Amino acid sequence: LQGFSIRGKIIAPPTAAGTLRVAHYEVTGIFDEGQRDFVVAPDVVTPPNVTGREFLGRFERRAGTWVLFSVPSAA
Repeated sequence: LQGFSIRGKIIAPPTAAGTLRVAHYEVTGIFDEGQRDFVVAPDVVTPPNVTGREFLGRFERRAGTWVLFSVPSAA
């Protein structure tokens, strides 16, 4: 599979700049538990009713930026 698994909760809807704020569990060896902004494509998460949504997804580092590219299901 491409990228890394992440489980979290959307705490702010996508911005015009294409970022999404997520509260997430620890991703061993990569992130401690906390909050992080991820770059997202417009079709990954559809606003407006996404704040508070829990999810299981995938992310990776692209050109020095953390990108959340899959948010397929509720956790």
